[in-house]
Amino acid sequence: MDQTSSQIERRSELESPFGEQPLDATAVENCADRLSRLTERMVSFLQTHLSRLQDAALAMDAFSQQMAEFEVKSEEFHQRQADWEQQKERENTQMAEDARLLSQAWDRIEMERRENLTMGSAIEMSVMDAPVNQTVSLREEKPAQPSLTDTDLFDLGIPTLTQTPAMEFQQLRREIRQHSQRKR
Repeated sequence: MDQTSSQIERRSELESPFGEQPLDATAVENCADRLSRLTERMVSFLQTHLSRLQDAALAMDAFSQQMAEFEVKSEEFHQRQADWEQQKERENTQMAEDARLLSQAWDRIEMERRENLTMGSAIEMSVMDAPVNQTVSLREEKPAQPSLTDTDLFDLGIPTLTQTPAMEFQQLRREIRQHSQRKR
């Protein structure tokens, strides 16, 4: 077998790609040119595809960066949305509390108005029933100086006898409008 393989090697060395024809210099040059052109085309092909692969790798890197930026922005958005929801909930709670306080104030004003009307009609009845001398003395009485408690109540916005319910209503109305304008 050793002899057969050496014979095959010799034959392949001696055989020309042109078959049984003798080796011609022109034919060898033509073959070399064809091999050179084939090599150039293969190099060009490989360079083109290598360039495409490098571009694709760069695009993948850019895409990865964009995805990372998107995830950061998405997280920021969700955080802002959660903050906004909390702020909205606090404002809704505050508005509900304000509405409750306004309702209580309104009820208190109505109650005081009713008491004032009741007291006013009771005073009128007593004035009508009183003799003339007492009527004059009731009209001439000076209003009492406000006590510390009346002043404290006035500072807190609670109406006293010097404030009419209509004035208190107007004040509450202004405050409600101002509050709603601030919320906008």
